[in-house]
Amino acid sequence: MRGGGEHAADGCGAQVGVSAAQLQELPTLPYADAVAAARILKIDSQCTVCQERFESVDAVTLLPCHHVYHAPCIATWLACNRACPVCNADVGAGGENAERGRTAVAAAPATPEAPKGGA
Repeated sequence: MRGGGEHAADGCGAQVGVSAAQLQELPTLPYADAVAAARILKIDSQCTVCQERFESVDAVTLLPCHHVYHAPCIATWLACNRACPVCNADVGAGGENAERGRTAVAAAPATPEAPKGGA
C-alpha cells in the first residue's frame, strides 16, 4: 500500500458500492493481529487490490468472507463495488455477515501459541 493509498473513488458512475455505515461495520485491525488469527481465518500475504505485501503494522480490513485487504484499498474498492474482489461474495449483504467477521477476529488468540512439547 505504498504511496499512502490515495485512490480516488471517482469514475464509479452511479453509487453501486457499500454505504459508509456498512464499511464502518467491517472489522479493521493490524495485519499482525490478523496473522495471529490465521488458524481461524484464511489470510493472504498480499493485498489483492494493490498487489503489495502486507507489513505487520498495516491496517487491514476483514470482509465477511474472511478475505483481508489493506483498509484504504478495500475502502476504495467497496466505494464502487459490493463484492469481494477474490470470491465475489456480497459485502453489503447485511449486519449478519459483518458480525460473522468480527466474531472470527474476537475468537482468535492474541498471539500465536508456542509449540507444545519439550524444549
